Order: sequence, then C-alpha cells, then structure tokens
Amino acid sequence: MHIKQEIPIWKADWTFENQKNGTRFKVSGIPTKCDSQSFALTNKWQVRKAMAYLKVSNTIRKNLRPISVKLKKQIGFGKYEKHEIYSPEEK
Repeated sequence: MHIKQEIPIWKADWTFENQKNGTRFKVSGIPTKCDSQSFALTNKWQVRKAMAYLKVSNTIRKNLRPISVKLKKQIGFGKYEKHEIYSPEEK
C-alpha cells in the first residue's frame, strides 16, 4: 500500500452552524490541507484549525459544527498526516 507523501493546501471558506439556534458563522481564506471537501469536513485537526479563526466565545464555539467548506485556490503542498475523524460531541 502506497501512502501519499504530499497533500494539497488550499485557501478555503468555512461555514459553521450553531447546533442550538441555527446561527451561521463564516470565515474566509483559511489555509486548509486536504484532498477534497469531504476530507476537510471530517478531519478533526482541520476543523479545529478553521474554528480557531472565528472570533466567538468558547461557549458558542463548543456548539458549532462545520456544514461546508469551499476550496478556492491551491496555495501549495504539505506533508500528509493521520486522518482523525471529527466529532462535534468530542471536545
């Protein structure tokens, strides 16, 4: 089995939704290392990194879940890392 050594890095727009009240938050131009949108949405490290760019309190942050990511422009390549599945319940 051959493991990829490099993975594309994209400038991406992320959208998060508050699970309690449905409020949406958007951050733009976030460096995101992924092969596809579905990979980014399920990668724990990428979701947490994108969420760090939101200017919201920790109380709000813990109720957010990613609903979409739009890959806009490839900006380089990065080293492949282990893919850990993101779960909104796990903090």
